[in-house]
Amino acid sequence: MKDRVNIGLVGAGYLGELHIKKLLDIENARLIGFYDTDTQRVKYINETYGVRGFESLTDLLPHVDALVISAPTPCHYEITKEALRSDKHVLVEKHMCEEIKQAEELIQLSKERNLILQVGHVERFNPPISRLIREAKRPFYLEARRETIPIKRSMGTDVVLDLMIHDLDILFAMNPSKPHLVDATGYARIGDLLDFVSCWISFEDGSRAFLLSSRISAYPMRQLRYVGLDTCLNVDCKERSLEEIRIDGEDLGITTQRTSYQGDPLWEEDRDFVQSIMDGKAPVVSGEEGLKVIRFAHEIKERIGRACKS
Repeated sequence: MKDRVNIGLVGAGYLGELHIKKLLDIENARLIGFYDTDTQRVKYINETYGVRGFESLTDLLPHVDALVISAPTPCHYEITKEALRSDKHVLVEKHMCEEIKQAEELIQLSKERNLILQVGHVERFNPPISRLIREAKRPFYLEARRETIPIKRSMGTDVVLDLMIHDLDILFAMNPSKPHLVDATGYARIGDLLDFVSCWISFEDGSRAFLLSSRISAYPMRQLRYVGLDTCLNVDCKERSLEEIRIDGEDLGITTQRTSYQGDPLWEEDRDFVQSIMDGKAPVVSGEEGLKVIRFAHEIKERIGRACKS
């Protein structure tokens, strides 16, 4: 077994640069190089971090064991497919790809070749979210609000696949029971793609959830509220804090405890990828989980589309 995993990266934009920083700081990872079509970006990354830029994906792949893909989403399918066909493990940023059939094909290919296919849902590695998933008891009620100001680099996709996809992933990690979309509404404000969406989801075990995502808000917000039988947990993903509220005894006394967390979710995500390869274990966020989220996201958009036409 190798003591280090040789890794390449495709897409050295804003998020790709963050991955480069994290991979350079992981003991068992060796960042061999990266590929990006922007020559100015290649020069900047090379001069700033001393990481080699390759002229093409074809040139990069023979030198690595695994690939981190942070290129634009429309490129995910072809890049991931080429990497898997070259017997490379893959960490691909969310969302995995644009079409459900594409995601199914990539999952099947990774299974046939016994390769890791991990999807980059970074909130799973946010410490209060990890605790929420561990401690959630079903049935429950979950409310998630994820809002941001308009950001130009995020306008290439709709708000469901840009923001709400994080909370869908968290929700499904908390509850494996079958989900049903009760209702969904949304509208486009800036362009042709949805900028505001809310939806109600019910589960076969009786749990319910309300999700709201907006990228036309005055200030950013990433908050979740879990209500169980004997406790309520309020999570602030941005501040990495969790407030626990309990009702104790017959006198209905209320106790609260707030915990703040340190940590680096993206570093933890990249480390999980490396460790999964070295240990031959499933990653925290598998391709199948990424596919489940894509399927439900498409269902939400289709429901809103039908409502707009009626």
